[in-house]
Amino acid sequence: MIAAQKSFETGNASHILVLVPEESGNTVRNLLEKACCQYRIRKDSRDPAIVSYFKTVIRLCSTCTGTDRENG
Repeated sequence: MIAAQKSFETGNASHILVLVPEESGNTVRNLLEKACCQYRIRKDSRDPAIVSYFKTVIRLCSTCTGTDRENG
């Protein structure tokens, strides 16, 4: 989650791309771009685009490592 947060704060997907499957890279980039844009507009971290970015990153990272990071 630190890498996902760093990517969100900087707008640079490279921090998180090393942790997700290569075939999911474009998905993560697109979600990050939408999340960053929505945050700049609304300044609300509960915006659906931001929540979707973090949920997707959690899902992709847990799938890649074989763990369930949402639940511990």
